[in-house]
Amino acid sequence: MEELRTKIEKPASLSVEIRKARESLEEKNAVSVDMRLSEPECRALANIIIDKDLNQFNSYGSGEALVSDIKSYLSELDANSEEDTAQIAWTITRLTTAMKHGFGAEAAWTMIRVSQKSASWDMPRWHQDGSYIVSDGAKQYKLVASLRGPQTLFGEAVDTEQFKTLEYEAAANYDRNKFDDDAFHLEDMRIRQEMQKIVQPKTVLSAGEATLYLVGDPDAAIHSEPPLTQSRIFIAILAGSSEQIDAFAKRYSKAF
Repeated sequence: MEELRTKIEKPASLSVEIRKARESLEEKNAVSVDMRLSEPECRALANIIIDKDLNQFNSYGSGEALVSDIKSYLSELDANSEEDTAQIAWTITRLTTAMKHGFGAEAAWTMIRVSQKSASWDMPRWHQDGSYIVSDGAKQYKLVASLRGPQTLFGEAVDTEQFKTLEYEAAANYDRNKFDDDAFHLEDMRIRQEMQKIVQPKTVLSAGEATLYLVGDPDAAIHSEPPLTQSRIFIAILAGSSEQIDAFAKRYSKAF
């Protein structure tokens, strides 16, 4: 976290940078942006103690209560000061607001995963994200970032046909074995090993950066969870209209 400690807040607005990044996304399927973390934000992220895994946090809508909701969520990590949890809650809310403003949206889905060190992703799970919201054909983009711990991996398929075949097999495995853990994990590992042979990793992001990437498209960015060699605070943000985010919330809650 020493690299994060040395970063200072820059004057330009993150929402402006996100708007500019959208122009690059017309030609690329993933673009990095500087989260513009301030010294107090970096200090809180360096201080936070992650002594257990937390259930996934989800917030949908305008985000009026987002700061207090995230503070309550992070307070489940018992060993931390209220000052640090409040600072991190503000940071995530700031990023959500910037994402909404950058896309001219009125609502957002904010997701947080807090995880301890684990071997679960030592073998990457290369995949593309499908559509999250119903749109008029406009391309959809999601912002992801690791505020603490390793960054999401991005890659390119050297054999696109084989990649599509393996993605189909992964979906079929979930449908067929989602209630049989042993069978699911056996097939899942086979697919991951095959994917690893045909996906070429891209440059790893630097600390303090987030990624905007294309989802729900044949050219959607290929990515994976990173090996969890240390504890991690991971966030994902998707912006849209109130109707789109409400509809997604209903579908997502039914799926899980």
